[in-house]
Amino acid sequence: MGRFKAVVIIGSGDIACKCIKILADYHDNVVCIEYGKGHLSMMESICRRYNFPYKAIAEREQLLEYFNKIAAKTLVVSANNNY
Repeated sequence: MGRFKAVVIIGSGDIACKCIKILADYHDNVVCIEYGKGHLSMMESICRRYNFPYKAIAEREQLLEYFNKIAAKTLVVSANNNY
């Protein structure tokens, strides 16, 4: 993953959590985004375990603003994404 400065995972549920676990072995700059977070978030607890930043974004405009601010070469993984 040396070609990318960062990795963003956007999604939720088991598939997103499995992606986080796999990426933890290959990259240390991973940001996890859950769009429209529910009450219990598996993704949030997995992020805490690996010390990755976690963001729950409920509004489409906030999500677009976040992605528009990314300047570095970033891999975006959409895993079970409801966006």
